[in-house]
Amino acid sequence: MKISKKYITILLLIFATISLSCVYADNSTNLIENESAGTFSQLTEKINAAEDVELDENYFLENNLTIIKSINIDGNGHKIKFNDSDGLKINSSKEISITIKNTTFENLKIKSESNFTPNITFIDCKIDNFNNKLSCDATLKIDVANKNTTGNVTNVIKQLAMEIIGNSTDIEAAQKLASWVGINIKYERKAGFYQSPEETLIRGVGNCCSQTDLFLQMCEAAEINKNHTLYYVHTGSMQFGNRHFFAMIDDLCIDVTNYPNDPWGHCSVKNNKILCITQYPYLPILREYNETITLEIHL
Repeated sequence: MKISKKYITILLLIFATISLSCVYADNSTNLIENESAGTFSQLTEKINAAEDVELDENYFLENNLTIIKSINIDGNGHKIKFNDSDGLKINSSKEISITIKNTTFENLKIKSESNFTPNITFIDCKIDNFNNKLSCDATLKIDVANKNTTGNVTNVIKQLAMEIIGNSTDIEAAQKLASWVGINIKYERKAGFYQSPEETLIRGVGNCCSQTDLFLQMCEAAEINKNHTLYYVHTGSMQFGNRHFFAMIDDLCIDVTNYPNDPWGHCSVKNNKILCITQYPYLPILREYNETITLEIHL
């Protein structure tokens, strides 16, 4: 199964620790209950006036928010809500870099009319009601800045990955790794990224997060990431029991949890909703395990 490239253009980190409730509004007031919101013109003025912008209130935007230059925006925990038809529009005649952090977005859409591919980095941001009807005239390169990554590939994982693939390379090697993880790493129902990939390997069990984590690390060990882009895919919601994680290479999904005997090209999308896609090695949710002493095993 292939996932449309429109989803791949958005690589966002959505944190479980952030939860904001909202009340829909028809104008720039009452964006959030009992709290006022700034207007489109006020935010546009802020962005046009400086390269480093800090928000001190929420904003309801009744038009496209157009960015034409490199800029850093710190939302300070505030929300930007777009209406149903407009969104963040990138329009520049030169290469630009945009960093947005500590901001919650509602009804986010990203439109690009740039001559160059913009680099957009989201740090500690959350998306509510992401509009999947993404409009892009250029390929967006959107990176996730995240303190929590999958970690370094250990020698144990490297050694095992090379034994599994033998003389195989590239996609053929990735297919062998997917089959091995699907068959040999058993599923256990537990929340979050609670153990390292090496711990998953040693224990022989893990949840969908941990199984996917190990598979992608093995792909790195086999250097699949040199010619292909690896992703984590988070589907469903942030609620435990109502979410699922699997891997993706380029636009092809690999679900070692729900399709252990035939994971290549198959995946189960929880509630038919893709919540978040992050580019390996960045995790879609915070890693929750504590650092432990590295264990060694002899293969």
